[in-house]
Amino acid sequence: MTTQLDLFGDHVDTQAKDPIWILKNRPAPDPNSPIVVSYGGGTNSTAMLIAMVLKGIKPDLILFADTGAELPETYDWVNTFSDWLIAEGFPVIEWVKYTQVEGSRRTFTYSTLEEECLIKKALPSKAYGFATCSMKYKVEPQQKYLKQWCLSQEIKAIPRQFVGIHTGEMSRLLDKTGKIRQMEQEGIRQEYPLIEWGLNQENCNALIKSVGFPVPSKSSCFFCPNRKISEIVELKEKHPELYQRAVEMEQNADLRSLKGLGRTKYAWGDVGALTPMEKALIEAGENNKLCACVD
Repeated sequence: MTTQLDLFGDHVDTQAKDPIWILKNRPAPDPNSPIVVSYGGGTNSTAMLIAMVLKGIKPDLILFADTGAELPETYDWVNTFSDWLIAEGFPVIEWVKYTQVEGSRRTFTYSTLEEECLIKKALPSKAYGFATCSMKYKVEPQQKYLKQWCLSQEIKAIPRQFVGIHTGEMSRLLDKTGKIRQMEQEGIRQEYPLIEWGLNQENCNALIKSVGFPVPSKSSCFFCPNRKISEIVELKEKHPELYQRAVEMEQNADLRSLKGLGRTKYAWGDVGALTPMEKALIEAGENNKLCACVD
């Protein structure tokens, strides 16, 4: 069951339609509600946890959903940051993963997004304009783990899930009509502390540096179709084996109307053959929207 705050009728004033006003004026959460942090391994959720340490807001759970396709530096960082959180008296970062439903009549067996794409001869859903990959491999594993944890702890109150989206990413909270998305899903209350605290990207970077850490690299699948040309080139230079795996996924897929992971514009396998002008034009016209799993 999902609910949505009804603040969009004609009787509601302009102020009440503002997402920040809505977030700050939501009904107070149940004081018995556990706090769970959705940790993506990138800048935003890292800054959010550091701010929570400084504010003395201790979560009950910190969950990192592993798609099996993060960059090696992201995996190293999650472990490093988890050790720091433990030293600060916070819980360890729990790793969760997608698992197929037992007893289901599935034709294919896979445990990672990469395996699914190779078996189905397809690309991640973002290449086709959807976001089911992030929902399946990021959101749902965390929701499943959280529900099981609440049952084991005999918790009745609706859990509060803290998500690291800052003030410069307000569009991620809005649907296609410009209204704020559902803020309670599957019995879990989503909260966005960075927005409520008025923190932007520069603030997030400063928070991380203030405790002596470098700003972590962007967290996303190495074969994510949302990667920019410059990020694909960087992947090819720093992690040629991962770049090659992405190209093999591309070559294995039944592309039909697509050229590759670059959607209708280009194939990742052809990036090396693009001229500087072609790269600049593609970069200028790329869609900068982030999928749900990017942090």
